[in-house]
Order: sequence, then structure tokens, then C-alpha cells
Amino acid sequence: MNARQSFLSCLLLLISSCEEKMDLDLHKAAARVVIDAQLSDASLVQRIRVSRSVGFNDLVNTSGVKDATVLVKDNENRIYSFQYEKDGYYIHRSFKPVAGRTYALNVTVQKQQYSSSCQMPSYVAVDSTGISEKSLTGKTYFLQH
Repeated sequence: MNARQSFLSCLLLLISSCEEKMDLDLHKAAARVVIDAQLSDASLVQRIRVSRSVGFNDLVNTSGVKDATVLVKDNENRIYSFQYEKDGYYIHRSFKPVAGRTYALNVTVQKQQYSSSCQMPSYVAVDSTGISEKSLTGKTYFLQH
């Protein structure tokens, strides 16, 4: 056996000996609260979804939470209360975030509180976009710039 064959044999042994069987019980994981909040200054209507995760093999991937309290407060102490609509969606129909302000999200689900905050970024004007085609080793790639 030459050096190359020895190296390949050792490499194969190393790769095959690093396997470990893991049993994950994805069906019994506890449901977790999921909050999807995407505020935008492009509209007066803001939507925040509050849901719970479900089992791995369930037909739906989340189930909406109906009895949450959803509030957004800005750094000028304005409070926006979101109202439940359906399927875990909480809506505010006359709230347009302002660039540069900081917004704090507070959600309460069964006495458990969740919070986050962020600053609304300023609008960035895009002056141009483009796509170019490049060939490398016989394959064609498209690059966005």
C-alpha cells in the first residue's frame, strides 16, 4: 500500500468513525410564542402576528394567539394599541412609523411579557440596479449590482 492509499484509508476511517446517531423527538417539543412584527412607514396599516409553534408533522406551521395584548410605544411616549383581527393578527389602522424614531414592542401572552425595540431607518433612494452575466468554467452566473 502506497502513501496515497494509506492516506485515503485513514481519511475514510476518520470520516466514517465520526458519525453519531441522534434521536430528536420533534413531535413533543413545547409550543413557543412566535411574534412577527414588521412595521413600515409605507402604510398607515400595521400588522403584528402573535402565534404558537406547533409539532413538526402538524398540517399548519403555527397557530394564532387570540388573547394577547400588543402595544407599540415610540420614544415620544405615544402608545399604539393593536386590536385582534383573526388568525393571530393584531392590527392598527392609523399608525405610520416615522424615520429616526425608536419603537418599543410589548406583547403579553398569558401573563408572560415579551419586548423588543428598534429604530425606524430613513428611506434610502436607489439610483440604479442591474444584472450582469458572467461565465466561469463553462457555467453561466448572473450577478446583481
